[in-house]
Parts: sequence; structure tokens; C-alpha cells
Amino acid sequence: MFYSDYLKLLKIFVVGVFPCTLFVNAPHGKLAKQSKLFSKGYISGRVGWVLMELVAPLTFLYAIRNNRHFESTLPSLGDGSNRDYLDSCRKVLAGMFLVHYANRALVSPLLMAPQVSPMHWTVFVSAVLFNFLNGMSIGLYLVQASVQHHPVSIIRRYIGMFLWLMGWLGNMYHDNILYDLRRSSNKKKDPDNLDTVQSENSYYRIPYGGLFQYVSCPNYFCEWIEWFGCYLAAGPSAEPFWWFFLSEILLMLPRALKAHQWYCKKFPKYPANRRAIIPFLM
Repeated sequence: MFYSDYLKLLKIFVVGVFPCTLFVNAPHGKLAKQSKLFSKGYISGRVGWVLMELVAPLTFLYAIRNNRHFESTLPSLGDGSNRDYLDSCRKVLAGMFLVHYANRALVSPLLMAPQVSPMHWTVFVSAVLFNFLNGMSIGLYLVQASVQHHPVSIIRRYIGMFLWLMGWLGNMYHDNILYDLRRSSNKKKDPDNLDTVQSENSYYRIPYGGLFQYVSCPNYFCEWIEWFGCYLAAGPSAEPFWWFFLSEILLMLPRALKAHQWYCKKFPKYPANRRAIIPFLM
């Protein structure tokens, strides 16, 4: 199969799941077990997190490793130096993908997160399917697509790399604020305290610092910046990277809006000027 085949399946999956996210709370984290429909069928959040996120880098590496023969069919622009530049560009894009998922699949759940709420099996299966299709489409694109026909300008490439780096660092920074808050909240288990809320054996408090001053889910916002930067670095013809970015928006925006509503409902003193995910706008 070609990258375009997996990309078509990814589009069908995202377009099909998006309407569901508008009306159904994804049963994991602070929004778990809020519906009778998802009252049972939960698995370990930490184990599920690691396994479902590992699917993306493993399928990505499989796609690249088992399709190296496509590299010899890619058209050349003539001189070896230009071809080396394009090869290095693809390596940078692959590095962005793998670095993100090294943190997402291993560092965060195994080393940083003090506690992980249970997740419903439907969340696990959906994430596995998305990560499989996304990993295969992007991995195959890097070795199958004739990216040499659409070279990326140096300015666009470096702007994209900078945005990716800022988004990646911002995502980890705001995740760590939540982790630190979880640690301190679990040490001070006082359900009568208006600044502390219990949900599914976990204790939550109002987060502060960084972009939390403006939005409830800055970690999501930074991840959008991260993958938009990756798309810029990949070039306008890199449809799998564009769909990864678009999928992040479609699948995470409803979650961010529901999380913002949860904060406003649970905390009487929640800052009224905070938006859900985009500073000053939404």
C-alpha cells in the first residue's frame, strides 16, 4: 500500500470520529465515568497510555525501514548537494515525529506523570487506530512521495522548525505544571477545600503559570503549534503532515471546550477571563 491509501483511511476515521467528540465526553482523565454509557470497561491509564502511543513511532519506523527501495525511484534534481539537502530535510521531519512520541509514549507516562486516571477501552482502541494510520501515512510519505518536486524554501523550513521546537517545549512545560499540581494535590487530599476537587480518585486544582494565565488547555494549544510548524517545514505538498495538524484540531478542540466547562463548573473561583484553548479568542 502507498501512503495515500493510509491517508484516505485516516481522513475517513477523523471525519467519522469528529462528530462523536462534539456530543460525547471521551471517557478518560477528569471526564471519565461521567456517562452511564461508559460506566464499565476501563483499563489502566498508564499501561493504556504507553501502549497506544507507542503504536505511532513503531509503525512509523516500520514504514520507513520496510520501504527503503522507494528511495531509488525518487527523481533527482541533478546535483548531489541538492539531493543531500532533501534527504536531510526528510530526516529532520522524521526526527520531529520520533522526538515527540519518545516524550509522549515513554517519558511522560513512565517518568513524569505521578498518577494516570483509568481510560475506557474505546479510547484505547480509537487511539491505536489513529496512531497506526497516522504513523504509516507519514512514514510512507517520507520514502514514497516525490518531495523533490516541491522543495521547501530555507526560510519556511527554519520557521517551521522553530515553531515545532517552541510548541514541543511549550507542550512539555505546561504538562509538567499539571503533573506538579497533581503531586501537590494528592499530598493535600482535602475534599472540603474549595481549591481542590476530587474526580475518579484524583485531586485537581486550578493551574497557574505560563499560558494557563490565558487558557485552560495550553498544552493542547502548544501541540497545535508544534505540528503546524512541522507541516511548514515539510512543505505545502505534505498532505499527511497537514492532516495530522488538522486532526489534532478536530479531535482536541471539543475536549478542550469540555475541560474548560469542567473547570468553570467545579471551581467557583476559576478565572473568568480564561479561554478554553486559544488565548483571547476561544
